[in-house]
Amino acid sequence: MSTNGWDRDHEERELSGSEAAKDRSPRMTMQTAVPQPLTKIHDPLRLETMGDTGTMSAVAFKLAREKAILDGLGSSGNIVKYLNQDFEALKKQCLLSGTLFKDEKFPACPSSLGYKELGPYSSKTQGIIWKRPQELVPNPQFIEGGATRTDICQGALGDCWLLAAVASLTLNEAILEWFWQYGEWLDVIVDDRLPTKNGQLVFLYSKERNEFWGALLEKAYAKLNGSYEALIDGTLTEAFEDCTGGICESYNHNSAPPKLYQIIQKALQAGSLLGCFINTSEKVQKTSKQLFSRHAYSVTGAEEVTYRRCLEELIRIRNPWGECEWTGAWTTYWTNPQFKIKLEEPDDDQEASACEPCCTMIVGLMQKNRRRQKMKGEDWLKIGYCIYQPQVTGKDIDNEFKSLFEKLSGEDCELTANELQTILNRVITKRIDIKSDGFNINTCREMISLLDNHGTGTLGLVEFKILWMKIQKYLEIYKKVDTNYSGTIDAHEMRNALKEAGFTLSNKIQQSIIIRYACSKLAIDFDGFVACMIRLECLFSKYS
Repeated sequence: MSTNGWDRDHEERELSGSEAAKDRSPRMTMQTAVPQPLTKIHDPLRLETMGDTGTMSAVAFKLAREKAILDGLGSSGNIVKYLNQDFEALKKQCLLSGTLFKDEKFPACPSSLGYKELGPYSSKTQGIIWKRPQELVPNPQFIEGGATRTDICQGALGDCWLLAAVASLTLNEAILEWFWQYGEWLDVIVDDRLPTKNGQLVFLYSKERNEFWGALLEKAYAKLNGSYEALIDGTLTEAFEDCTGGICESYNHNSAPPKLYQIIQKALQAGSLLGCFINTSEKVQKTSKQLFSRHAYSVTGAEEVTYRRCLEELIRIRNPWGECEWTGAWTTYWTNPQFKIKLEEPDDDQEASACEPCCTMIVGLMQKNRRRQKMKGEDWLKIGYCIYQPQVTGKDIDNEFKSLFEKLSGEDCELTANELQTILNRVITKRIDIKSDGFNINTCREMISLLDNHGTGTLGLVEFKILWMKIQKYLEIYKKVDTNYSGTIDAHEMRNALKEAGFTLSNKIQQSIIIRYACSKLAIDFDGFVACMIRLECLFSKYS
């Protein structure tokens, strides 16, 4: 299947991020590439007629080159330094001179932009100023929160074929380091000066405006090909192979094998990169479902769902423009009705030992007129809900708890880590239904770090109240999963406890947690469980 170039008509379009769904058009072509190191390929050196000295020099160069290849030059363990630029040497030179790196091999000048449509006399390049990230935003980051496909938004350059591949690369960050060309892995070095106009990046940009890894990767690929303009029009095949070193396969929807969907699922599970496009001989055209012909999309997922008692095959694709979302079947429409309910009467059978009023609530949800939709093949809608805990304020704390806190915290009404440790251990030693070695000082410091909103290193009244409610919730979970009433929980019970607490973790992470917090008998006591919960809450709050 031959693949044509596309995207020239998009050069002046500047849109931003979204995902689309599957187009059932029979014209769609699917491409997949499996990242893998290949056997090295060496193109024979072409010798032109010249003097004996020139011929001998060329032969010597060829022999030296072949020996270097045999020694592994260009392999993943011995990357070729593109244009002989050595990162460590350049870094050392800049540190010694106290200057920022300026790449003389790909200078911030018109020739790096292009030669015709983006040439020095083109109206498209007028007003372009090369700027470093710190000149554009106050807190620039190379990568923020990991490289994700939503980091890639196409600018005013017709290189959707490249950006679709780069968006797929974020699913396998291990191969985001080098480019592969003609049988060799290349280390391409660039400075961070980027083309801008009116204070905004002209080409690839991230939805997070202070993140620049995508723009710098596009610049590196432009350097590899001579200029930004050289990236206008291309194919997914070329981008996938240059980014992975893998072999690319193409499938035409009209002549695809019967198990194409299973091939797509298997490829995604294996970490292969996938893309698709609608191939036509005309210019870029918008379909009735908001997909564009001659435009590359990343394939980011394939799932089967049951609908009307039939199995539907869905494919998730992403437009590198970021906008123009699929409007056909399975479009995501989201409504989120919210109701605020105030509970004033505590339960009659509330335990006397409860620290605060306990209110039980039953909610009934009805779906109106759904039976009438049966004749249209509709079924009952699935219902989801969230319960939000309101923020605790001083008004919500009863006088008894306030007086107890004032007595424990002293004149400053603040609890230090040592004071918190004393209080918690005093309480925990009185319980006979759970086992504990006592809270250590590091756990108490982490508790304070999680809840200290004022940066004092201590807990005030409200902060201590929130912590006390958390510990009560942890205690409830701990006792619930301790099915044999041993006072400790084993590995299986710990998995149930994590699920009860709302943490969805991989098996590997759960095993690490059990090894970290269990004793020699693989049992976790209450203080270890609370320490684990606090650590997880700290991590999730930091990266959420």
